[in-house]
Amino acid sequence: MNCDQAMNLINARIDRQIEPVEGAALDRHLEACPVCREAFCGLEAQDRELRRAFAAPRENARKLAAKVLASLPETSRGRTPKRRPFRWLPIALAAAAGFQAAVLLFQPWRQRLPEAPAPVAVAPPQPALPSRPPDAAPAAPAARLDLAAGPVELLPPGEAAWRPIVVTGAIPAGSRLRTEAKARGEIALADGSQVRLDHDTEIRLSEERRLELLRGRIWSAAKGKAPFAVEVPAAAMSLEAPEAQIDVLAEADRATVRVLEGAAVVKGQEREQAVPRGSTATVAAGRIREVKKEYDLVRQINWIHEILILKGGQNEELARRIDDLFAQIGQTKMELLYEQDIRALGDHCVIPLIRYVQSERSKGDEEKRVKAAGIVSDLAQPEHLADLLRLLADASAEVRYYAARALRRLTGHSLGRAQEDWRRLQGRNLDEALREWQRWWEKNQDGYPVAR
Repeated sequence: MNCDQAMNLINARIDRQIEPVEGAALDRHLEACPVCREAFCGLEAQDRELRRAFAAPRENARKLAAKVLASLPETSRGRTPKRRPFRWLPIALAAAAGFQAAVLLFQPWRQRLPEAPAPVAVAPPQPALPSRPPDAAPAAPAARLDLAAGPVELLPPGEAAWRPIVVTGAIPAGSRLRTEAKARGEIALADGSQVRLDHDTEIRLSEERRLELLRGRIWSAAKGKAPFAVEVPAAAMSLEAPEAQIDVLAEADRATVRVLEGAAVVKGQEREQAVPRGSTATVAAGRIREVKKEYDLVRQINWIHEILILKGGQNEELARRIDDLFAQIGQTKMELLYEQDIRALGDHCVIPLIRYVQSERSKGDEEKRVKAAGIVSDLAQPEHLADLLRLLADASAEVRYYAARALRRLTGHSLGRAQEDWRRLQGRNLDEALREWQRWWEKNQDGYPVAR
């Protein structure tokens, strides 16, 4: 039985019109499917409330209908079974008790009409399912589908047929989820953690904060300090990564783990090993083969960009990744090109060099940071003013010096300070100088172009 068939039988049970064989089959499905069980409990509770609310009007309507029926001629009272005399009874009740109440209670468009006259009565309530008390709160889903670029399919526990799942759709614990060859998706776990699925990927949410990567590739960002585990059965390995961002690729009996933020512990059959931020671990057939520093993680996981773009241009994570891509370009220019070659690029190199100076990529190499700031000072354009103001707060006095020089060149203002002052300013004096420039910018920014 699939979920569509189950929903039809749930309606029949609520209407007290389900056959015993159908009821038994429905019970088996509800025991195995949390989604349908939750829907049944909600509909059953709603039905009880409606029947309680309209019990008195319904009784009055039945008495009035009986009087009306008794006053009608024999032929109109339906003594000939072939005419199915009770077909119009809900309509009579509607006229007596009010259209809305009777329609809600009797739902004439869904009636299974008897072949012979029968007294109008409410059937006794069905026994509660043994696996769930009637008034129990519905079980919370383990996750929901937040974003999808292409079809994503769900296989709930106890079912044999995959079915499509829509965005915001609930995912019960124990379910399997998969993407097609040209689809990607993102799910949010109940604790706020995120998991993204690449093309042709399948996972199983085995329990809270634990999932299995059956094939394909995932990215995850765990929230909270409780253990967050990913298993790759084909590679006979698992990992724990609380409060970390990781990327895991499963290929045949091999798994590759990339740690983007935080740290992870990778466990093989023989040993386990910590994998720090910015590193990659390779596991094959349960054996940890290699752990190495990765210098190009942004490019290695650019598959998630399609999902980030779906979040919109104001998404902070997308903005950070774009900034890091620019920083990587700036780093490459500083490491591989001569200064005159970089300057020959003109203002096209300004944003990559600014992002490089602002990023962790430049930390520890003061010479390259200062050289990049000097190039920016000469090549920056008015649309770069907001970024130059941020560089005024840099920890390096030389970077601040070059940022102030660029501001003087582009605006004609120094706000009463010599350029050399920016090499000496610190503490409160530096804070006040920054506030003065910020106040100037708030008053004048509308007169300058915005970087695109």
